[in-house]
Amino acid sequence: MIKKQKSLLKKIIFSNIILIICVFLIIFFSSNLIRNYLNKKQLNKEVTKLQLEIKNLIEKNNQLANLIDYLKSSDYLEEEARMKLNKKKPGEEIIIIPDTFNQRATSSLITLTKDQNQNNLNNFKKWWQYFFATEND
Repeated sequence: MIKKQKSLLKKIIFSNIILIICVFLIIFFSSNLIRNYLNKKQLNKEVTKLQLEIKNLIEKNNQLANLIDYLKSSDYLEEEARMKLNKKKPGEEIIIIPDTFNQRATSSLITLTKDQNQNNLNNFKKWWQYFFATEND
């Protein structure tokens, strides 16, 4: 009788249905473990990204605090008075360069470039431009 129970128990344990159920349970628990691992990995990436963003924001905040301190300083007020109100310290001389000087320098540079290009042309092209070219060229 004990042998019959053992053989019956062996048949139940090694039956195909039990085997399929065990495989299904292993797959189910494994998939949950893999899903949890992937979620944890993604959360770690997000935490790292947010820590980097926090670091950048702290740096920007420090820069803005330094800028505010500079804007409150007397050095900034003095610089603004010099630039916007044309103020100067005693003993200083101010030199103002008019914009027309910059325009003349730019136009002379353009003329120089045109002259250099004309030096590269052959004689026939120079005569052609002399007779038929417009003044804008």
